Amino acid sequence: MTAVIRPIVALQTTVYRARRRLDERGATSVEYALMMAMIAVSCIGAFTYFREANNRAFNRSGNAMNTAIG
Repeated sequence: MTAVIRPIVALQTTVYRARRRLDERGATSVEYALMMAMIAVSCIGAFTYFREANNRAFNRSGNAMNTAIG
C-alpha cells in the first residue's frame, strides 16, 4: 500500500510547490504601492515646480479684485 501512496504524495508535493511558485498575488500589491509612490512624488514635484507661477497668478487676481472693489 505504501508503494502506491508514496509516488502520489510526491506528485502532490511537486504540484503544490509549482503552484506556490506561480502564485503572484503579493506582486500586485507591491506594484500598486510603487505606482502610488511614483504618482505622489510627481505631484509634489509639479506643485513645487509651479509654486512661483501659481503665487504670481493668485496675486495678480487678488490685486485686480482689490482694484475693482476700490
